[in-house]
Amino acid sequence: MTHNLLPWILSVPPLFAIACKLYVTLTTVYTDESVSMKNKVVIVTGSNTGIGLYTARALVKSGAHVIMAVRSVDKGNKAKQEIEKDCRDTNKSVNGGQITVLKLDLSHLDSVIQFVEDFKKLNLPLNVLINNAGMATMTGEQVTTGLEPMFATNHLGHYLLTKKIVTTVEAE
Repeated sequence: MTHNLLPWILSVPPLFAIACKLYVTLTTVYTDESVSMKNKVVIVTGSNTGIGLYTARALVKSGAHVIMAVRSVDKGNKAKQEIEKDCRDTNKSVNGGQITVLKLDLSHLDSVIQFVEDFKKLNLPLNVLINNAGMATMTGEQVTTGLEPMFATNHLGHYLLTKKIVTTVEAE
């Protein structure tokens, strides 16, 4: 007898939270922090929660300069403080790792273009782009641009970001 537990787990918020925490714990335990990312610049979208947060944390511990591309700068700054506290509490040498929080709302294409401009102003090279941000909603509502937010965030925003960032990097 087989049971599909996933719909049930997703329908019960506390179980979903526990499942996420377990997944993240199991996947981050095996992160190889001995790999040096010193002097590497990494943009991680959606890095204030979930897998993006843990990705940013591991990269900072490996010495990378992480650009946290987040929809809410306040939440991004809280996540930044959490990462910095974790690095202090675990006595992990950050190996020169740094964190910069920049606003990026992938559901608004103007925000993507502004993010690229803000990144250019930092005068940093880009070594890695991690398109992590995503959203799931069934509302079908449209933002002021006339785009459905889930489609804009999960597809169009990342496409535009990648295209604009690659163009910027190639120009340098």
